[in-house]
Amino acid sequence: MRLSQRADYAAHAMVEIARAYGERPVHATEIAQRQGIPEPYLEQLLLALRRAALVRSYRGPGGGYTLTRPPAAISLADIVAALEGPFVPPEEGLHDAEGNDLDPLTCPIRDAWHLATATMRRILEGMTLEVLVERQREIERKRADQASGTPESLAAPLSA
Repeated sequence: MRLSQRADYAAHAMVEIARAYGERPVHATEIAQRQGIPEPYLEQLLLALRRAALVRSYRGPGGGYTLTRPPAAISLADIVAALEGPFVPPEEGLHDAEGNDLDPLTCPIRDAWHLATATMRRILEGMTLEVLVERQREIERKRADQASGTPESLAAPLSA
């Protein structure tokens, strides 16, 4: 399964907005610059996220975008569904020799698609913006340690 560039860009934009959660709205220009997303395209993605009630927009000099819920309450599954639609297996093009198209248990291939779709949905539902923001901050800390010449082994506390 392959996720679209749209979903990837939207996820990156949502992490940027989540980083500022509770502090300030994040302007689209800031997101575009930090993530390397063309701003007109980003605006389209943010509109889709707004329609899905994942972000709220504010006008004016202090305006921008904020999350409608805490970062722990928004998952990658929510973001992907907002951009790509619901998670459904590719049933329409599949059928078995007996013509039992409606029952997924009559076809091992259809059963595999259902399992793959359910597994992917479960993983993406567990990846909340809160988890992703924390992972991003860990990566930034490691990069800063490397840039300053601090070996990772010295930066971490020693265990006995």
